[in-house]
Amino acid sequence: MCIRDSNNSREELHKIKKSNEVFAKHVATLSNESMKLKEELKLLQKTLEAADKEIQAESKCILQQEKEHNKLKEHISKLQQQCCLEEQISVERMLRVRYEDILKSIIIQCPEAIEIIALVNSYTS
Repeated sequence: MCIRDSNNSREELHKIKKSNEVFAKHVATLSNESMKLKEELKLLQKTLEAADKEIQAESKCILQQEKEHNKLKEHISKLQQQCCLEEQISVERMLRVRYEDILKSIIIQCPEAIEIIALVNSYTS
């Protein structure tokens, strides 16, 4: 019976040894995979950092473009106001010339109207 127990013990030891070898291979495989994943993680972190820097640069560029856009809008608004003012001045000049032409015509047709025109001008100026 001792021999049988001894054989059983050897078989058990052999099974345990094989099981340990398989387990050791699994541990080594998992360790290698872990290392690969760590390297991949490092690469992903570097990629993320680069993308973050690129996004920050693009954000700065967008902000600068918005500032320039706003300046252009202000400049356009000022130009529109200036244009309206110039048109108004032009119309006023045209009306002044037309008014003076009408007055000259009235004076030519009726020289006595000079006194009335002078009186009207004194009230309007």
